[in-house]
Parts: sequence; structure tokens; C-alpha cells
Amino acid sequence: NGLTSELPTMCNVRKTSLRQKYYGRVCPVSDHSVYLGLSQQYMWPYYKRDLRQCLDEPRKPAEETLLTVHIRGEDIFGKVMQRTKKGVREKHTATGFRPQPPCAFYEKIIEDNDFDSVLVLTTPERANPCVQRLLDKDGEIRNRQGRAVSVDVQNRTLIQDVCSILRARHLVLSTSSFSHNLAAMSGEVRTVYSFDKEDGQYLSVCQRQNVTQWRYDAKQLPFFSKSGRANALEWMMGLKVTDMLDP
Repeated sequence: NGLTSELPTMCNVRKTSLRQKYYGRVCPVSDHSVYLGLSQQYMWPYYKRDLRQCLDEPRKPAEETLLTVHIRGEDIFGKVMQRTKKGVREKHTATGFRPQPPCAFYEKIIEDNDFDSVLVLTTPERANPCVQRLLDKDGEIRNRQGRAVSVDVQNRTLIQDVCSILRARHLVLSTSSFSHNLAAMSGEVRTVYSFDKEDGQYLSVCQRQNVTQWRYDAKQLPFFSKSGRANALEWMMGLKVTDMLDP
């Protein structure tokens, strides 16, 4: 594509320089197009050929009415085997590290919009309980026009999942730097939905042209400690659509 991987010596940044940090002050540049332009110009050459080919495929009409949902799974809700003095035991990953959106969050977005289908991206074990909850509503949940919405789950290769996020027109983010940063690098996204209260630390929240951002809240936002896995799961599953606040 004639792009170079050489880093620029200067960019349009106010006082604060671009730093290699996930968290901290974001949006120090005059416009998000600076971040987008830098990612496309200096990261594209490092994309694997399979990813570039996937991104270059012609867009399909169905993609325009598809809601792409990233749901964080295994690293939060999965299980690991830990060796102890008493032998090997099963240990749950602590939910308190990054509490995830309640299942009602996804349902409200579907019911409040005109999407015809939903594509859920998650890890193969589908450990997040909201994945199965959405699958159970396949063909039953309805959009605001009253049409039934289909729900499909994808847990393919990393390249395929990244491609799906970067091609998405309408994207629901998890509490994760993975989906947030990919959204910030996307030139295709037009609508972004998020729930997490700490999303201000990600580049995806920077204002940008042609992208509408919707941030949701709920009536009940408890604090979860690292040992609060059971409480977090109960909260995620227990909230109803009526408990969700409008964006």
C-alpha cells in the first residue's frame, strides 16, 4: 500500500506526548484523526497478510445492519489449574479485576435499535454467562421495529476476530483495552456502545467525526473486590433491561 513503518519525529500533540501506556490521560491531540492516521500509517505494515486481505474484502449489505459485540471471557471468568502444596486445584480468575457489563446492557442495545443480527465475539470456552443468555434469545429478542433479531457467536482465530471488530459498523465494547483500542484504530466503525465507568482511559472515547458514541449506565453499580466473583456474576445476570438507564 506504499505505507512506511518509520515512526514520525513530530505529530500534532499538545504538550503531553504520546506515551506507551494503556491508562492515563487520553485525547491530548487536537483531533482523533491523528491517532487514527498514525495507526493506519505506521501499524498497517505490521498486520499479517491474512488480516489485510480480510479487511480489503468488499463490504456486504448485511454488515450495515449487524451489531458486533465483544464479550470478554476466559481471562476473567475462566478457570486455571494451580499447583499448591496440597496438589493441583482449580482456581477461578478474579472477576474483580475488571467487572464486565451486565447481560441486560446488550439486550437493551438490541431492543432500542434497528439491527437485524448480532455477532458475539468471545473466547472458545464461552465462560462469560452473557454469551449463553444472548444465544438463548436468538430469534426471540426483537428490535425497536418489532423484528426478530438473530444471534450468532464467533470464536475463531485472533486474526478473524480482529478483522470482525475492525470491519464492524456498529460495535459494542467490553471492559477491555482489546476492543477499545481496536475501535480507536477502526476507520469503518460508525456507532460505538460502552458501559464501563472507566472508559475515559481509552483512546476510543476521543471525539471523532462520523462516529456516534453511546455510554450506558445502570441503577445498581456495586463495588466488586477481587474476591467478589460470585457477587459480580449474580449482579450481571440479575439486572433487567428496565434496570438499565438510557445513554
